[in-house]
Order: sequence, then C-alpha cells, then structure tokens
Amino acid sequence: MKKIISLLTTLFLLTACGSKEATFDYSSVFDENGFFKNITASDYVEDYDYENIDIPDTALQVSEENVRKSLETLFTYFPPETKEITNRKIVDGDTVNIDYVGSVDGVEFEGGSTGGKGTAVTIGVTSYIDDFLQQLIGHTPGSTIDIHVTFPQNYQEQSLQGKDAVFVTTLNFIQDRVVDDAYVTKNLKSIYGWTTVQEMNAGIKAEIVETLKQDYLYGFITKNIKVESIPEALIKYQEDSMIKFYEAYALEYEVTLEEFIKTYLNHDSVEALIESQKDYNYENAKFSMIMIAVAEKEAFNLTDAMLNAYFLEQTGSEDYSSVESVYGKPYLKHIIMNEMIFDLISSKN
Repeated sequence: MKKIISLLTTLFLLTACGSKEATFDYSSVFDENGFFKNITASDYVEDYDYENIDIPDTALQVSEENVRKSLETLFTYFPPETKEITNRKIVDGDTVNIDYVGSVDGVEFEGGSTGGKGTAVTIGVTSYIDDFLQQLIGHTPGSTIDIHVTFPQNYQEQSLQGKDAVFVTTLNFIQDRVVDDAYVTKNLKSIYGWTTVQEMNAGIKAEIVETLKQDYLYGFITKNIKVESIPEALIKYQEDSMIKFYEAYALEYEVTLEEFIKTYLNHDSVEALIESQKDYNYENAKFSMIMIAVAEKEAFNLTDAMLNAYFLEQTGSEDYSSVESVYGKPYLKHIIMNEMIFDLISSKN
C-alpha cells in the first residue's frame, strides 16, 4: 500500500531515535484489536459502496517517465554491469562520463573542475545547475564542447551567484547498462519471478498502474467520503503524535524541540507548527476513521498470527518486540489494519 506513510521506515527510525523514553502513549486511543476506544467509526462515516469506485482510465495512464524512474530505482538496488559506448550521439536519459573545467569571465574557480578524474552524470536524473546536462544531448563521445550556464541567485557560493559561466567539457563515453535476460534472471527472479526483460518491463508497468490506482483511491476516499465530524480526541492524538515525531528528531540532533522547529521547520513555535499542519492532521484522522469504518463493517479481525506474518513478510522476522515496546501492540494493529483495509478496497476496484 503506497499512500500510507512508510510504516516500517517510520517505526524503526523513531525507535532508533530514542522514542522508548517518550511519555506519549501511541496506543492510548486504540483498543487491544486496533479499533478506536469508545468510538464507533461507522457512526461518523457515511455508508458508501467501496467495492465499485469508478476509476477513470486517464488516472491509470503509465508514462515513459514513470517507467524510467522506476527502472532507475530498480537499478540502484540491483546495479547492472556497464559497457562504454563511443559511437553514437548522446540522448536524454543517457549516463555519460565527462570531464569539465569551469570559468567565470575567463577565470577558473575552485570546485569547478573534475580534475581529469571523470564523473558520471545521468541526463534527467542528476542535478546540475541550469541546463548543463541537457546541452550534452546530440553530441558524440570523444568531442569537447563549451557549456554555457548561469548560476542561480541563491547558489551556495555567494561569489558565483547570478554569474554566467563556461564549462569546457570533454565527453568521455556513454555508460550503457547491460540489461538483458541474463541480468533479469540473476537479479530479479528470486524476488519478482521475472526471467526476461519483457517480463521485467511488464511487471514494472503493472506496479505503476497499481500505484496510480491506489493514489486515485486515496484521493477519492479522502475527498469524497463524507465524515460527519472527527472526535476531538483523535485530532489531539494526531497533533501529539506529530510533536512526538519531531521530538525524536530533535533528540537525534541534540537540540530542544523549539530549536528544531525554528531551525529546520521554519516555525516560531509548537503552536505555529500545529496550525500549519492542521489540514494534514485532519486528513490523517479522517482517512483512519474511514478505514476503521470499513473494518467494522467487515468484522475485520487482525490476529496475532496475521501480525506475525506481516512483519515476517516486511522484515524477514516475526520478532517485532523492539517496535512493540515503543508503540504498543494496539497501535501496530491499528496502523497495519488501515493498510490491509486499504489494500482490500484496492483489490475490489
């Protein structure tokens, strides 16, 4: 489930940051089964046909950019072997090894050169100033070109802010990935079951379609399903949970919460932060109410065995004692039940 904030990442991050010392009780508003204490969500949420939500075809269109980004992420985890290409022109999306020497008004500046060591950049992915990388397109490795750019006004080096620069750039080679059936079988078969490039591409597109579907469903549910009201206790819980999240970061940074909020979040006070996140906290509480209303309707029961299986699938171990000691089992059951109910809705549409 894509839209619920990365559950395990957040849980383990806060555990590592020392949330064990927290006085905030993450399980305070949930019963032992993960439902709300003394609140029946169905009393607040309108009854709706969650099995027949109309998803327009336009919401599920997969773009080449979607596929490229997904493949880039995949290749980060499973790097293919590469070969050096020098006999064709550079195109958008290529990874190119280059050397450059930069100058402003004819004077070279510190940090503006690769020193002849070469550096790999990917057009459309790597972040360089202005349109530096786009100017590589159409040229062939082995050539040296002048790239003209303008440093942004807010560039970190004040002496270069707003300045026009020329980078004499040598195109060494295109770094082409070797992505063939052998690569797919070796790296992806055990995880995804793919053995060919064709299967990999089809699988990537299917995953993107599922993500687009879930994005649409999340937006539809939070915008169109009517909730009569959100109990104040749940709004307060969302606010306290958010503050505890940032307290953990402040502890990690060895500053006070107030200092962290002012320095890293650009708010003058805790109250200002809460006000700025008012809509976000309301949406989180609303989404949770809607999911639990469905769980009540379905008489959903997240058993300990299901909880064990969830953590085994996600982490490779049934031992979740470290996070349970921080959050409590009611909280874990609640947030995982939200995820499972959303997946249930997605599977029916």
